[in-house]
Amino acid sequence: VNVEETDDLWHLYNLIAVGDCVRSVTDRKVQKELASGAVDSHRVKLNLTVKVEKVEFDGEAGELRLAGVNVEENEHVKM
Repeated sequence: VNVEETDDLWHLYNLIAVGDCVRSVTDRKVQKELASGAVDSHRVKLNLTVKVEKVEFDGEAGELRLAGVNVEENEHVKM
């Protein structure tokens, strides 16, 4: 789904239910410990699939927030 306006988010809010699996592209901060003991961090873009536990819509901010647990492993998310 390509969201073009806030109404699109409202419709998604009404379609997505607790227990649904949702996949989306997101940014995550990844940290890696270096041999020296220092921590290096950078942002990566990845696909996440979550089983929805909570759905929130904020019309003023134009945001749809989904909370849940990861259901698929990738190189940055271990199960």
